[in-house]
Parts: sequence; structure tokens; C-alpha cells
Amino acid sequence: KGIPEKTIQKQLSLIKSMSLVVDLDFEHAEAGGKLAETRQLHFADALIYSFADKDQPLLTGDRHFQGRDFVKFIK
Repeated sequence: KGIPEKTIQKQLSLIKSMSLVVDLDFEHAEAGGKLAETRQLHFADALIYSFADKDQPLLTGDRHFQGRDFVKFIK
């Protein structure tokens, strides 16, 4: 609340320009469900993690991913 609309749009634009938006398909939804259970992740985090691999690691500062394979953790 109280943040000027221009500032919000500028920040959203920056996020969009630095993000990869992917389509959720059944394969990743199923993998996300398995990862949530086996890796002790929330389902939303597991869905995101299901797209990470050695060629496209997940770049994040979210502590839930720290120390996991295919993750580049930033502070």
C-alpha cells in the first residue's frame, strides 16, 4: 500500500525482463508433486524446481532451495 503505480510497474517490468515464464504441463505437474513429497518442498516450490536442470539451473535467493542440485543460490 502506498507505493506509486509508476514504481510498481517499473519493478514488475524489471522482474519480467529477468525471468523465464514457462508453460505448466502435466509432466512437470506430476514431477512437482513427487518432488514436494520426496524433497520436503511446498508444492509451489516443487513446481518451480521441476523445471531446473544442469542446463537451466534455478537462480534464486529462496532459502528453501539452498544447497539443492541445479540451483544457483544468490544472497
